[in-house]
Amino acid sequence: MLCVTRYFFLMMVCLAATALRGDVYDCSKGAPGISFTQVFGQLADGLDCTEDGEIFAAAGKRLQLTDFTKVAFFRYVASVNPTVTVSQLVRCSTCNGKGGRKGIDRNANDILDIGRIVDERCSSCNGSGGSYQQLRLTVTYTGPFPPWPDSPRLVAFRGKLNSARDGNGSAQLEVAQAYLEGKFVSKSLEDARTWFVKAAIQGRREALGPLALLYMDAGNSFHDYAFGLALSAVADPTSVQAEGGEFVSFKVVANPATDPEAALRRQLQVLEAGLLAPRIALGLGEKALVEKVLSPVEVRQGFPTKGPVAAGVRPDKRTLFIRGVARYFGYGFPGPDRQEGLRLLESAACLKDADAFFLIALHFDLAKDYPASSQTAWAYYNLANRLGEKDPFCMTRLRQLERTDVATDWADAPDALWDCLQQGKFTPKLIRDFIDLSLYRVVLPSVLAGTTPSPYDTATTQEVPLSKGQVLAQVREMLRLKLNLLGVSPDDESIVRKCWDDGSTRYYSVSGIVTFVHPDSRRETAPYTVCFMVTTPATPATLLYCSAGTVHFGQPPPQCGRRP
Repeated sequence: MLCVTRYFFLMMVCLAATALRGDVYDCSKGAPGISFTQVFGQLADGLDCTEDGEIFAAAGKRLQLTDFTKVAFFRYVASVNPTVTVSQLVRCSTCNGKGGRKGIDRNANDILDIGRIVDERCSSCNGSGGSYQQLRLTVTYTGPFPPWPDSPRLVAFRGKLNSARDGNGSAQLEVAQAYLEGKFVSKSLEDARTWFVKAAIQGRREALGPLALLYMDAGNSFHDYAFGLALSAVADPTSVQAEGGEFVSFKVVANPATDPEAALRRQLQVLEAGLLAPRIALGLGEKALVEKVLSPVEVRQGFPTKGPVAAGVRPDKRTLFIRGVARYFGYGFPGPDRQEGLRLLESAACLKDADAFFLIALHFDLAKDYPASSQTAWAYYNLANRLGEKDPFCMTRLRQLERTDVATDWADAPDALWDCLQQGKFTPKLIRDFIDLSLYRVVLPSVLAGTTPSPYDTATTQEVPLSKGQVLAQVREMLRLKLNLLGVSPDDESIVRKCWDDGSTRYYSVSGIVTFVHPDSRRETAPYTVCFMVTTPATPATLLYCSAGTVHFGQPPPQCGRRP
């Protein structure tokens, strides 16, 4: 009898272990002898549920079991996998958990037999039906989650949605925020934008801030940084400085760019926002315009036409700058005209406008509408900085260029240009002419002194007084005289730098690769540098210094140092 009892007990333990699958209770499948309410009851103490369906620890609370909290609980155990201790009945295999046999025994063939009452305990489990076992279980949920039943907040949201559709601005704000957060309704940034716009049309100014952030977020399909920044300025007027009725400048705008292209793009977005913001602010105060100014396309198309500047009127630097920006984008004009816009910006720069110099420097840096010239860009970044430009990229780019040959080669240029600017003798033509910074040595003294230009003043490139071909021809002849020359690198491998021009004499420094034979018949290919001076193309050049590998003649002249 003892052996039989042990056999039944081992069988029941094996069945229990199989049902629990390694001490894991899966709420999506259950387990024999363990009810969900028993597991839930073990974990409910110290938990609570938000209206958004988030289960959280709450001392002194007990989670109530409802259709809504049940779904939340499934999601909770799937992510947390808490553990519980439960009692499981291991059923007796003899009576299958019934504890014995109860009923009435009667002879079916004897209709007069009323039977006898039977109440016999199972001899294997002594009537208990089996035994209870304490089990430590990990609770989880591996099946598909059932759909959310309506939460109290969702029911309230549907009421708000109906009110929002009826034109209630407060309800429209709440609906927009619900779509933005996506906690109890599906997240939809498009729907959030739609309802924020509707709320703003109803006069709810608090809708402008979140609407601005939506437009400024580059991850959104309707991303429009300039329009979003303009909305943010209208939402928070303290963030801008009004400059008349048609433009605002931003006090603080992040410009995290590390290269000129990104910096120019952000600068143009900021300037465009400066034009859009006053237009949006004006439109929000006029019932007929409010819907149009909250549409990026329509607000850009709705600028009033700008008339020509009145004859005899001399605009100040900011007026020129603002008009130049508007002309650049085409706001108030038949269409954008960047060339004309830059001409107006040049006029503003000549009147010491820092933003104008910064924008012009960016264009030179990127070869947009001006020839490429990192030297000229560096000089104009420098002037913009001296005039108080606050854009962080201006300082970033200055530091980048100061670590290159540009700042060394043209170290004197910014001071000379600054003196010219301070004396009011900077002109738009000079801004364009200084694509070749070496001209400042010959042009600026004449401009400042007001004297008749010398022949060098007519130069527009480094092709005066010698062309590059003439310079390289002179260098080859000098190398031939000083070395047993075998060959010189092609022209495009040579570096020609016009070093100094005092108005009568120009100094050149040329570097490249040369191959020659030493007196001891040893062949050498090495870098070379030749420095010479010349006054006119008809005057023979004078060799001042020659260095080719281990061979040296003369001393490097100070005029051919790394300064213009």
